[in-house]
Amino acid sequence: MHSGGFVRDLSGAARIIVTPAAETRSSWADGDGDGFTDWDSTLMNALHFGADTKWENGQVVDTMEVTGKPDDDSNGYVSMLEAWEYAYKHDPSKYYDDPWLDDNGDGLPTYYDELGNRIGSDGELAKKTGLNWLRGDVNGDKIVDSFDLILVARAFGSTPSDPNWDPRADLTAEYGLIDILDLIVVTVAFGQTLI
Repeated sequence: MHSGGFVRDLSGAARIIVTPAAETRSSWADGDGDGFTDWDSTLMNALHFGADTKWENGQVVDTMEVTGKPDDDSNGYVSMLEAWEYAYKHDPSKYYDDPWLDDNGDGLPTYYDELGNRIGSDGELAKKTGLNWLRGDVNGDKIVDSFDLILVARAFGSTPSDPNWDPRADLTAEYGLIDILDLIVVTVAFGQTLI
């Protein structure tokens, strides 16, 4: 992948631009052969709360194998800044990639140098922006509680062809079956909140 001039060309107010490589370099490593660069895969892992993700049957699949904790401030969601930093720290090809971030509209990137020092002033907007998603919050009320457990329990054992199927309760791979792994996700997150 070649990032070209994304940061310079797309920079503007209220925009967060992240790229796996500087505009003059290519990000080429695809260690698992899924068609995404290692940095892109690691960014997707961060946005799935550190669970290893892969591309399968036309969708991103969460394997539930946790590879780290991207939610540095433990507030229940992953900001774009946390995802970007997680991708930098956990990218198996980070010595070949140099990811950029721009969120202040100046067209100049923030990046890590060869020694691991963060260079640049971006990050304030990215710190406040993220997926407002709480793993295990099946009903979307920003708290993982007994109502979420009940929804998974009602759909337990179901597949898309069953009358009690609830796609919101299908939280893990194997997608298409509500099973004990989905129940575990809710149980582990029980009591967490975004409120």
